[in-house]
Amino acid sequence: YRVLAKLVRGDEILAESSETILTLAPVEWTEESKTIEWVGSAPELPFSSATRTENQSRLMLVAQPASLSEAEWNVLLNEVEQGRVAIIGALHKRDERARLALANRGVKIELHHGIGSWMGCYHWIPRSDLFADLPANGLAGEPYIEVLPWYALSEQGGEILAGLISNTQTRLTAASILWFSDIEAVPFGQGTMIFCQYRIFDKLKTNPLAARLAFNLIQQAHIYSSDQ
Repeated sequence: YRVLAKLVRGDEILAESSETILTLAPVEWTEESKTIEWVGSAPELPFSSATRTENQSRLMLVAQPASLSEAEWNVLLNEVEQGRVAIIGALHKRDERARLALANRGVKIELHHGIGSWMGCYHWIPRSDLFADLPANGLAGEPYIEVLPWYALSEQGGEILAGLISNTQTRLTAASILWFSDIEAVPFGQGTMIFCQYRIFDKLKTNPLAARLAFNLIQQAHIYSSDQ
């Protein structure tokens, strides 16, 4: 919605201002929440979370990658290798244990700044089921500010669901356009890991866009699960 306010005296407009307001339908988590197994520390959720013993879903969700121990990473990767699907939340350069655990299993994570520089940094939002009911088919604008990735990934050879366009950020190399992944589904053994660099899982109760994107991503993950 675009809200326009004017201060008028007679036929004269003394002041004018406008504001664009994004409205989203509330997410209904009742059934979807039963399909998720939260691995590691879970953020504050708008629904009750299932534990490993309560939930036999093939979908695992790692909202906070830094919270997993080396042993927990090995268990998760073993289960994905055997056919499960795991969503991995936003990785940070300080998450050394997570990156090392993945590297030890052949998944080398290279992180690149996703917050922009003087050269520019642009997150592409495709028109797809992943971004259903959200602003899409263009660059991520103001509604995405609170959830934009701090770091994007070098492509892992999987399916890119959302990406980042950037320029080279040094004068020591030839000018070029760079492409990184923000959300990527990567085959791993018989399963799939979906890396999501959008910072959505810690904002499920406070940011409607984060909740909707997380909901869409979980539904997308079920498609990979059913295909295996």
